[in-house]
Amino acid sequence: MVLTVRLVSKSKVRQWVGALGANFGIFNYTCMVGWLSNAITVYTSENSPLSTGPLTTGQVSLMGSLVYLTAMLGSLIFGRLSDWIGRKWSLYLGNLIHTTGSLLLAFATNYEMILVARALSGIGSGCAFVLTPVFVSEIAEKDIRGLLGGVLNATLNGGMLITKLIVSFVDFKYQNYVFIAMSIPFFIGFPFVHDSPEYLLLRGREKTAEKALKFFRGIAEDDLLPPEVQEEFDILKNSPTLKNQTEKLTINDFTPRPTRKAVAICTVFYCGKVISGVPLVVVFLGIIIKNLGSNMNPEIAASISLFIGIPATLIFFGVVERMGRRLLLLVSIAITALSYIPLVLIAHFNEQWNVSQVWGIFFVGLIIFAGTPGLVALPLQLAAELLPPKVRSIVCSVMYMCLWFLMFLFTHFFLILVENIGLDTVLLTYFSWCVFEGLIAWKFLPETRGKTYDEIAKAL
Repeated sequence: MVLTVRLVSKSKVRQWVGALGANFGIFNYTCMVGWLSNAITVYTSENSPLSTGPLTTGQVSLMGSLVYLTAMLGSLIFGRLSDWIGRKWSLYLGNLIHTTGSLLLAFATNYEMILVARALSGIGSGCAFVLTPVFVSEIAEKDIRGLLGGVLNATLNGGMLITKLIVSFVDFKYQNYVFIAMSIPFFIGFPFVHDSPEYLLLRGREKTAEKALKFFRGIAEDDLLPPEVQEEFDILKNSPTLKNQTEKLTINDFTPRPTRKAVAICTVFYCGKVISGVPLVVVFLGIIIKNLGSNMNPEIAASISLFIGIPATLIFFGVVERMGRRLLLLVSIAITALSYIPLVLIAHFNEQWNVSQVWGIFFVGLIIFAGTPGLVALPLQLAAELLPPKVRSIVCSVMYMCLWFLMFLFTHFFLILVENIGLDTVLLTYFSWCVFEGLIAWKFLPETRGKTYDEIAKAL
């Protein structure tokens, strides 16, 4: 009994460490996003440090949105590359590219250098968002798979808060040096983490896959697999989705009904990460609150949004394995949709009603609170659980290419739409999507908590 407890405890620790390491690319993304608002202020001022002088509105727009275009490229490249060199080394390379972008920003003296740096950061972000949920899902025991998947959500919120503090208290010219210094532990430690057992089996490397499983289950390399772990390994080896591991990916891999249904469901949820409006509310928080009639400082509003996100993260960890994925997503969608209704009314009738600014801030915060753990974070984990291993990485990469393009469009044209059709109409569009996605989740999404892929496929 003591030995079993020790092994289980050690396995949990190694899985948590692996998940934290895999999510470092997500942290890099938060640094890139959090750095931007302050950088815009600096680069557009009369005292701009750039040799080319202050940036124009058009240049700032491209600087902000370029990362989403190159993230499409990163998603495509690394989604395929991960099937050749592995999940681990693909994540490592993606973070190396991202850190190179931060290094270039630290020495940037002109607009062109900034664009190249932002392009590199976008490629690294594309890698991180495609491969992180895949790697974490493939190393996790099914009883803590939901909790480990929640690390991504925690990294998004915690990383934004850390970045906010760095941007607020560190001189602008040193900020990227701080980001680079924070990456050192990852580059030193992550090579010692094994690649995922599922990937290794897909490549026909059964002995290496067994060693990897021992690593993540806290078993010495020379020891035999305990019965429960041996059973897990046998199920993994004999899974119908892995029996054709030596074959190349073909169109026939997408013809089974569960696969087609999983792709369709995941497509809706991935699109919902943007069209639900939650990430756009975070990006344009200050502008939204101002349009709702508030005079609050945008920096203070941004801080409030981040502190609201922390409880959302804690709630995610507390309920994801109790509520299950399906119920959590439905609750997230319902609260987010209902929160849009008063915001639409405030945005449309604020001049006549003279509503207190507190209500606008409250409902914006509620959208961030409810939407972050469900609408934004959960689709990544659902895709890793719903899709068969053989097509998982390529499907996720294509979906993220579309997602990055949507993010580019919605970010680039948000202010234009608000100016031409009004904030109330824009928010009403987000509400309508939430209703649509809620109906899809209610009708077609099976529960994936604690189930193997083959069990999930039978429910599709």
